[in-house]
Amino acid sequence: MAFERVSKAYGGRPVLEDVSFTARAGQVTGFVGRNGAGKTTALRILLGLAAPDSGHATVGGRPIAELAPGTVGASLEPGAHPARTGEGHLLVQAAALGVPQARVRPLLGEVGLASAGRKKVKGYSFGMRQRLALAAALLPEPGVLVLDEPTNGLDPDGIRWLRDQLRSAAAHGATVLVSSHLLGELEQVVDEVVVLDRTVLWSGDRAATLDVDGGLEQLYQDVIAGSRRIS
Repeated sequence: MAFERVSKAYGGRPVLEDVSFTARAGQVTGFVGRNGAGKTTALRILLGLAAPDSGHATVGGRPIAELAPGTVGASLEPGAHPARTGEGHLLVQAAALGVPQARVRPLLGEVGLASAGRKKVKGYSFGMRQRLALAAALLPEPGVLVLDEPTNGLDPDGIRWLRDQLRSAAAHGATVLVSSHLLGELEQVVDEVVVLDRTVLWSGDRAATLDVDGGLEQLYQDVIAGSRRIS
């Protein structure tokens, strides 16, 4: 997965400027930055939901539009028709992706929605909607996972489950790109880190955080303050 000199502006206001980095297979890459740093815009461009003004973002050297359905599993925000049940939502996704329907109920159990699968989404809490969105991303067992703030709304058990899922996906060769504001939590799971503030301010492997008192949170503050440069 690669971003190559991606730039984007809205209404003349730059949101991304010359963004370049690579997320590698078999690793979890953490994507961090303040609110408004451009993380979600970058992910939308990668997923073909927005067009860059210049540059390009690819998966395996190809734009996402050229990939087979289910190659990339993504969750940018919880979203499902409120009148559908959680199970019904996943069954629709499974049909669209050519995934066996038999995968749906076990997956609901994995994400902690076994007892809520036949309830309508309109009755779900935010955390339950987040779990459903993660289930949809994991449904095709994709080789690439793209998750934007996936821990929002999750309780400690859910965060631990998600951490295990990300590590397992990477261990099986998947490329995982995940944004999060919870730097202490992210530090436990990432192999690589990219710090964004319209452009890439710093990128490097997790080993760099081990050399900093305060870990990833302090490294992030150092980068934002300008005392660390892109590696």
